[in-house]
Amino acid sequence: RFINYMTQILSDPSKTVVTALGIVADRAKGEFRDNLKKLRGTLMDATPNDVTKAFHDLKEKYPNDIVFDLYLEQLVTATIEGRASMDTLKNIKSWHNSLLDKQKMFIDKKKGFSKDFRLTALIGVGIVAVLTVSLGLPKFIDYFAHFWIGWVTSLIYLGAHFHYYRRYQKQIVDDDVMEVTV
Repeated sequence: RFINYMTQILSDPSKTVVTALGIVADRAKGEFRDNLKKLRGTLMDATPNDVTKAFHDLKEKYPNDIVFDLYLEQLVTATIEGRASMDTLKNIKSWHNSLLDKQKMFIDKKKGFSKDFRLTALIGVGIVAVLTVSLGLPKFIDYFAHFWIGWVTSLIYLGAHFHYYRRYQKQIVDDDVMEVTV
Protein backbone atom coordinates (compact mmCIF):
# COMPACT_ATOMS: atom_id res chain seq x y z
CA ARG A 1 0.00 0.00 0.00
CA PHE A 2 2.96 2.31 0.66
CA ILE A 3 3.97 2.36 -2.99
CA ASN A 4 0.41 2.91 -4.18
CA TYR A 5 -0.23 5.71 -1.67
CA MET A 6 3.07 7.46 -2.35
CA THR A 7 2.59 7.34 -6.12
CA GLN A 8 -0.94 8.68 -5.80
CA ILE A 9 0.15 11.54 -3.53
CA LEU A 10 3.24 12.41 -5.58
CA SER A 11 1.14 12.66 -8.74
CA ASP A 12 0.09 16.05 -7.32
CA PRO A 13 2.98 18.37 -8.33
CA SER A 14 2.49 20.53 -5.23
CA LYS A 15 3.39 17.62 -2.91
CA THR A 16 6.98 16.89 -1.95
CA VAL A 17 8.41 13.55 -0.89
CA VAL A 18 8.56 14.75 2.73
CA THR A 19 4.89 15.81 2.64
CA ALA A 20 3.88 12.53 1.02
CA LEU A 21 5.83 10.56 3.64
CA GLY A 22 3.94 12.41 6.38
CA ILE A 23 0.57 11.55 4.85
CA VAL A 24 1.48 7.92 4.25
CA ALA A 25 3.04 7.54 7.72
CA ASP A 26 -0.30 8.50 9.26
CA ARG A 27 -1.96 5.65 7.33
CA ALA A 28 0.75 3.08 8.09
CA LYS A 29 0.82 0.80 11.12
CA GLY A 30 3.34 -0.67 13.52
CA GLU A 31 7.08 -0.60 13.05
CA PHE A 32 6.80 0.56 9.44
CA ARG A 33 4.91 3.65 10.62
CA ASP A 34 7.69 4.43 13.10
CA ASN A 35 10.30 3.95 10.37
CA LEU A 36 8.47 6.35 8.04
CA LYS A 37 8.12 9.00 10.74
CA LYS A 38 11.80 8.70 11.57
CA LEU A 39 12.67 8.99 7.87
CA ARG A 40 10.46 12.04 7.48
CA GLY A 41 12.07 13.70 10.51
CA THR A 42 15.54 13.00 9.13
CA LEU A 43 14.66 14.45 5.71
CA MET A 44 13.40 17.79 7.08
CA ASP A 45 16.83 19.45 7.22
CA ALA A 46 19.02 16.91 5.48
CA THR A 47 21.94 17.31 3.12
CA PRO A 48 22.00 15.11 0.00
CA ASN A 49 24.33 12.68 1.81
CA ASP A 50 21.97 12.54 4.78
CA VAL A 51 19.03 11.88 2.44
CA THR A 52 20.87 9.01 0.78
CA LYS A 53 21.90 7.54 4.15
CA ALA A 54 18.38 7.85 5.61
CA PHE A 55 16.79 6.01 2.69
CA HIS A 56 19.60 3.44 2.73
CA ASP A 57 18.94 2.76 6.42
CA LEU A 58 15.25 2.16 5.65
CA LYS A 59 16.13 -0.17 2.75
CA GLU A 60 18.35 -2.26 5.01
CA LYS A 61 15.36 -3.06 7.21
CA TYR A 62 13.55 -4.70 4.26
CA PRO A 63 16.32 -6.48 2.30
CA ASN A 64 14.11 -8.99 0.44
CA ASP A 65 11.71 -6.49 -1.11
CA ILE A 66 13.26 -5.60 -4.45
CA VAL A 67 10.39 -3.39 -5.60
CA PHE A 68 10.50 -1.39 -2.37
CA ASP A 69 14.25 -0.95 -2.88
CA LEU A 70 13.76 0.38 -6.41
CA TYR A 71 11.00 2.69 -5.27
CA LEU A 72 13.14 4.12 -2.48
CA GLU A 73 15.93 4.79 -5.00
CA GLN A 74 13.48 6.89 -6.99
CA LEU A 75 12.41 8.71 -3.83
CA VAL A 76 16.06 9.51 -3.06
CA THR A 77 16.40 11.07 -6.50
CA ALA A 78 13.12 12.93 -6.13
CA THR A 79 14.11 14.27 -2.70
CA ILE A 80 17.55 15.44 -3.79
CA GLU A 81 16.45 16.89 -7.15
CA GLY A 82 13.16 18.24 -5.86
CA ARG A 83 11.04 16.51 -8.49
CA ALA A 84 9.83 12.98 -9.03
CA SER A 85 9.88 11.05 -12.28
CA MET A 86 6.21 10.11 -12.29
CA ASP A 87 6.56 7.74 -15.23
CA THR A 88 9.17 5.69 -13.38
CA LEU A 89 7.19 5.74 -10.14
CA LYS A 90 4.04 4.63 -11.97
CA ASN A 91 5.95 1.84 -13.73
CA ILE A 92 7.32 0.59 -10.41
CA LYS A 93 3.83 0.82 -8.90
CA SER A 94 2.36 -1.22 -11.77
CA TRP A 95 5.10 -3.82 -11.44
CA HIS A 96 4.51 -3.93 -7.68
CA ASN A 97 0.77 -4.49 -8.13
CA SER A 98 1.43 -7.20 -10.70
CA LEU A 99 3.79 -8.95 -8.27
CA LEU A 100 1.20 -8.70 -5.50
CA ASP A 101 -1.32 -10.43 -7.75
CA LYS A 102 1.20 -13.18 -8.56
CA GLN A 103 2.06 -13.55 -4.89
CA LYS A 104 -1.62 -13.90 -4.03
CA MET A 105 -2.00 -16.61 -6.70
CA PHE A 106 1.11 -18.33 -5.31
CA ILE A 107 -0.27 -18.33 -1.76
CA ASP A 108 -3.67 -19.56 -2.98
CA LYS A 109 -1.91 -22.38 -4.82
CA LYS A 110 -0.03 -23.30 -1.63
CA LYS A 111 -3.28 -23.37 0.33
CA GLY A 112 -4.81 -25.63 -2.31
CA PHE A 113 -1.81 -27.94 -2.16
CA SER A 114 -2.13 -28.13 1.65
CA LYS A 115 -5.80 -29.01 1.29
CA ASP A 116 -4.97 -31.73 -1.25
CA PHE A 117 -2.31 -33.15 1.07
CA ARG A 118 -4.71 -33.35 4.00
CA LEU A 119 -7.31 -34.99 1.77
CA THR A 120 -4.80 -37.59 0.59
CA ALA A 121 -3.85 -38.43 4.18
CA LEU A 122 -7.52 -38.78 5.12
CA ILE A 123 -8.18 -41.08 2.16
CA GLY A 124 -5.53 -43.49 3.44
CA VAL A 125 -7.03 -43.46 6.91
CA GLY A 126 -10.48 -43.92 5.36
CA ILE A 127 -9.39 -46.99 3.39
CA VAL A 128 -7.98 -48.63 6.51
CA ALA A 129 -11.13 -47.74 8.45
CA VAL A 130 -13.41 -49.22 5.76
CA LEU A 131 -11.38 -52.44 5.64
CA THR A 132 -11.37 -52.71 9.42
CA VAL A 133 -15.10 -52.13 9.75
CA SER A 134 -16.08 -54.42 6.87
CA LEU A 135 -13.84 -57.33 7.87
CA GLY A 136 -13.83 -56.80 11.60
CA LEU A 137 -10.65 -56.08 13.49
CA PRO A 138 -9.52 -59.71 14.05
CA LYS A 139 -9.93 -60.64 10.37
CA PHE A 140 -8.31 -57.38 9.26
CA ILE A 141 -5.29 -58.25 11.39
CA ASP A 142 -5.18 -61.86 10.12
CA TYR A 143 -5.75 -61.17 6.39
CA PHE A 144 -4.11 -57.79 5.97
CA ALA A 145 -1.66 -57.02 8.75
CA HIS A 146 -0.15 -60.55 9.04
CA PHE A 147 -0.15 -61.45 5.34
CA TRP A 148 2.31 -60.52 2.59
CA ILE A 149 -0.35 -58.73 0.49
CA GLY A 150 -1.00 -56.35 3.36
CA TRP A 151 2.71 -55.73 3.82
CA VAL A 152 3.26 -54.96 0.12
CA THR A 153 0.18 -52.75 -0.01
CA SER A 154 1.30 -50.90 3.11
CA LEU A 155 4.82 -50.41 1.72
CA ILE A 156 3.46 -49.05 -1.57
CA TYR A 157 1.08 -46.73 0.26
CA LEU A 158 3.74 -45.51 2.70
CA GLY A 159 6.25 -44.98 -0.14
CA ALA A 160 3.75 -42.99 -2.18
CA HIS A 161 2.71 -41.00 0.87
CA PHE A 162 6.36 -40.28 1.78
CA HIS A 163 7.07 -39.08 -1.77
CA TYR A 164 3.98 -36.89 -1.73
CA TYR A 165 4.93 -35.54 1.74
CA ARG A 166 8.46 -34.62 0.59
CA ARG A 167 7.05 -32.82 -2.46
CA TYR A 168 4.57 -31.04 -0.22
CA GLN A 169 7.32 -29.91 2.17
CA LYS A 170 9.47 -28.54 -0.67
CA GLN A 171 6.59 -26.56 -2.12
CA ILE A 172 5.07 -25.33 1.13
CA VAL A 173 8.30 -23.98 2.65
CA ASP A 174 9.28 -21.60 -0.17
CA ASP A 175 7.35 -18.44 0.73
CA ASP A 176 9.35 -15.66 -0.84
CA VAL A 177 8.35 -14.96 -4.41
CA MET A 178 10.91 -12.16 -4.75
CA GLU A 179 13.92 -14.11 -3.48
CA VAL A 180 16.32 -15.42 -6.09
CA THR A 181 17.83 -18.81 -5.27
CA VAL A 182 20.45 -20.68 -7.25
